[in-house]
Amino acid sequence: MSSTLSTGTGTGSGTSTPRERSGSAAGLPAGTADPEAAVDVEDEDAGPKLTDAEAARVRDLADVPISDLEAHDAEVVRAIALFFDNDFKGALAVMQSQSDRDALYALGEGTFSMLKAMTTFDPDHIATATTLLQRAEALASTQYKLATPKTNSFRLTKWIRGGASYLAQTTGLAAAPKLTPGQLRSTIVRAEASLISSFLYLFQESLMAFVKAGLGLRKSQTNYAQAWQTYQALADAGGDAQVATAMDQHTREGIQFGIGALNVVLAILPSKVARVISILGYKGDRDLGFGLIEKAAASDGVRAPIATLFMGGYHAVLSSFAPSVLGPAMLPVAARHLTGALRHFPRSPFHLLLLARVARTARDLPRSDALLHAAQSAASGAWPELALLAMYEEAVNAMAQLDWSRAADRCAHLRANTYWSVAFFTYAEAACRAMAGDEGRARELMKLAPTYVTRKYGGKVISVEQWILKKAAVFEGRESISEYLPGFEILLIWNMFATMPHSALVACRDRVLAALDLRREDEVDALAVLHLVLATVERELGNWEAAGRSLEYAVDAGVEVETWVPPFATYARAVTGLAEAVSAAGDGDDLREAVQKADADVKRAGKANDYCFEFRLAFRIHLVGLTFDEWLARDGGVPRSVLTMPTAAELFGDS
Repeated sequence: MSSTLSTGTGTGSGTSTPRERSGSAAGLPAGTADPEAAVDVEDEDAGPKLTDAEAARVRDLADVPISDLEAHDAEVVRAIALFFDNDFKGALAVMQSQSDRDALYALGEGTFSMLKAMTTFDPDHIATATTLLQRAEALASTQYKLATPKTNSFRLTKWIRGGASYLAQTTGLAAAPKLTPGQLRSTIVRAEASLISSFLYLFQESLMAFVKAGLGLRKSQTNYAQAWQTYQALADAGGDAQVATAMDQHTREGIQFGIGALNVVLAILPSKVARVISILGYKGDRDLGFGLIEKAAASDGVRAPIATLFMGGYHAVLSSFAPSVLGPAMLPVAARHLTGALRHFPRSPFHLLLLARVARTARDLPRSDALLHAAQSAASGAWPELALLAMYEEAVNAMAQLDWSRAADRCAHLRANTYWSVAFFTYAEAACRAMAGDEGRARELMKLAPTYVTRKYGGKVISVEQWILKKAAVFEGRESISEYLPGFEILLIWNMFATMPHSALVACRDRVLAALDLRREDEVDALAVLHLVLATVERELGNWEAAGRSLEYAVDAGVEVETWVPPFATYARAVTGLAEAVSAAGDGDDLREAVQKADADVKRAGKANDYCFEFRLAFRIHLVGLTFDEWLARDGGVPRSVLTMPTAAELFGDS
């Protein structure tokens, strides 16, 4: 499989043969099943169908020249620019002006709705986004049929039905009928609608959500495979110039972005999820995926801003799952894309919010706060849900700065505005009030939190609310809340000690040590939580022996209620041992042995099951395991540089 692909805007040579690349870069294994067993794209579409009256309004693109397609779609480019320039209503008006008759405009409307749903995870918002994206698929299917040549129907039908499988097993790929420009445009819209729908599920902490995402990816994969074959056949026949004669710029970029994103997402799916959804044995090629998305991001077409946001968001968010392991490679990529985008869209709350995540992971909480305030200011009037998301991030920052009163006030505001999980913000406010010394108000809120537990996914209470039910029950039987430092427990689970300055970490250590002195020996669960907090703080301070002693207790304590502690502690032992090895290593030392030892501990942590936040830790373990595998496969060992965290000044170009 070649990672240098010939495109209308790129510089790749596209020299690999059709048989070598057939289907594989589109998320299909080469030489897959026989054509009769291939999935029929039309039959697989279970989304809504257009009525006859709706179908009659659909724009027929069959005879529209490529140059006219690009001119027609210029309005979509303008709408996306308006969107990221904070004119959400204006952007939506442009999309809705033609979303009843053109699939690309319907896709734009659905994408905007998806971004809103991802800021709230409100079931109604998710349902609305899903419906709009399904409608975009239905429109694309209708436009595809209208653009289909009316001759040579048997051969064309076999092309459509066989997809990548048929092409992979024929010797004359270039002789197969090529999709028309209108068909290609419709195929990419249909594929992208399924791809974007799957994103709604990837950020939800449940196996069922990942399965739903995988099913969407599989449908998207089938559509992309169709377009990919035409794309590659044209590239082999005549390079960039030949590609440009058969598809417009926005479709070319759609293939780059879609195939790229599909490969990246498939590459990070946990193996048990990939097995459940049967992704045809293909794991995805992350390097190829990022290369294609980079090409789309570097263009000036419809997908460029979305591709840039994908690159920035992916690396900003995932780096926070395991900062010491993932941060060194991911943070520079996130900062480059997000700061570049802000030069074009300086008021975009999306980019400001994600860049605040980068600053936080780089231990620059004041800069993170400033970016979050800018995001709230930009979004407060036009997109209130996005402003609330920025406020949530500010509340977490305030906890990391030990400003418990400010954090409590932010949680109270979020609770009053029924953002995301009211139960969580009620509990979080209780924890912060306790940390600030307001035991009475903390007790009131702690009793109230379980009454707000309502959020379910797949019939099950979401992980964080399961935890709240258990914690509220535990605190009901305790005379004090503040003595158990519930705010530190939130910081631990949210991985925030890695973002804190030295002075704050020292203050945390002193407070945990004082709390440990108050506990009886038979309070095993409470002691295990406190020791895990202490171990994490000591690791960030570089006190390896002290961290090791507390981790040993947390792993072996024999907890009854806090069953999440042992697997989290086992994972922490892996990260702590690796951090100690890095601190002692010189620039020329090989850290392979330390990585192998950490990898063994990570795998042990991954064997645990049936505990709160299981999916959160499992995904963290999966990402770290993938990174360890990459390092251990390197020629020449594992240098210290791959674990050297960039500073905020380096990331943001401070002089």
